[in-house]
Amino acid sequence: MPVPMTRSPDPDPHGLSPQTREALVALPQNNVFRALAHADAAFPPLMELTASLWNDAVLDQRQRELAILRTARLVDSAYEWMHHVEVARMVGITEAELNAIDVGRLELAPFPEPDRLLLEAVPQILAHRRSDDRAFAALRAAFSLRELV
Repeated sequence: MPVPMTRSPDPDPHGLSPQTREALVALPQNNVFRALAHADAAFPPLMELTASLWNDAVLDQRQRELAILRTARLVDSAYEWMHHVEVARMVGITEAELNAIDVGRLELAPFPEPDRLLLEAVPQILAHRRSDDRAFAALRAAFSLRELV
């Protein structure tokens, strides 16, 4: 039997602030946004930050999605994987690349070097909250500090 994605019920719109209701209505109707809306006062600023990271970040959209998908697979987040696979296809990630990330065998796809560096850094960052010095130097040579942040 599949485990439900969320344990919390959808928030009662009448129990939310007008700002949270307005922010929630403007978003795609998915579980994560409805669950986060329970934070009420923190929800509108969180969605502003999320929108800025999505729309205004200098990291290439393809590379953003590669990092998200690699993270989703390494932490076993079926929910995150499911939501980002379609976005990944829209930003040019190939089926071979998706498969390589999905099965954890990056050598199955010919990732460009900057993408490979990014994908290889993700498990280090997840395990140690930072990459090692060698990986960081390689990332720093391929990406600006703004992109890395």
